[in-house]
Amino acid sequence: MPGTRGSNGFGARAQAFTLEAVVASVVVLGSLLFALQVAGVTSLTASTSNQQILDQQGAVAAGVLDAAATEGSLGPTLRYWDNETRRFHRLPTGVDRAFYTVGPPTAFGSLLNETLDDRNVVFNVNLRWIDANGTVDRTPLVRGGQPSDDASRATRTVALYDTDRLLDADGTRSDTTLANASFYASDRYPDGALYNVVRVEVVVWRV
Repeated sequence: MPGTRGSNGFGARAQAFTLEAVVASVVVLGSLLFALQVAGVTSLTASTSNQQILDQQGAVAAGVLDAAATEGSLGPTLRYWDNETRRFHRLPTGVDRAFYTVGPPTAFGSLLNETLDDRNVVFNVNLRWIDANGTVDRTPLVRGGQPSDDASRATRTVALYDTDRLLDADGTRSDTTLANASFYASDRYPDGALYNVVRVEVVVWRV
């Protein structure tokens, strides 16, 4: 009978060891699953957050263009052009470039600076149109830098007419109409009242 008691004791210990091993395995497995879940949530959260930032940047750029169109400051900025030097007004002298590095000294430029620059957002503004030959041409209005890969874009089209006047440096209308100007955009419709349609593109990215 002593042998029987000993065998029962060893069996009980074996069962206890087995149970401990199972519990330990469950704990380790649970820890691994928890770690994988945490890693997955962290990655997803970062991706979602980044997408939200990109969406916000695009919405801000679109909002600036909408506000400028509503207040009527897009067209005058496009016509803020020096017919003699064939450059935009108030560009630095002695500098071989035909674009601004910040918002131009117009109402649209002020809106760009106040809305985007104050948010630590860098921006470019590109102007595109189609010439009389059907070729897409482009000129930069603002070049703040090289856009990042995740830059956001918003566009707005502006119709220009033959009778639209260029603006002087002080923002007042000059006597020179687009039909008689040496303008950056060509007259696509020489037989009609419409001069051309310019697409204004605002590109924004964070620094």
